[in-house]
Amino acid sequence: MKEVAQYINENRAKIQCIVASDVSIESSVDFGMAQQPELWDYADDVDTMAFLTSLD
Repeated sequence: MKEVAQYINENRAKIQCIVASDVSIESSVDFGMAQQPELWDYADDVDTMAFLTSLD
């Protein structure tokens, strides 16, 4: 798990989604939930509504 965590940290910018049953993996989602995001799950960690409302 230490090696996996290191790989994830080194490649976080290239990883869109981490699916895992191990809740100790930061920012991971459970199996079957990758295509069912919650309202607070932002693509690329960008709050789309906040971004759109900031445009003038």
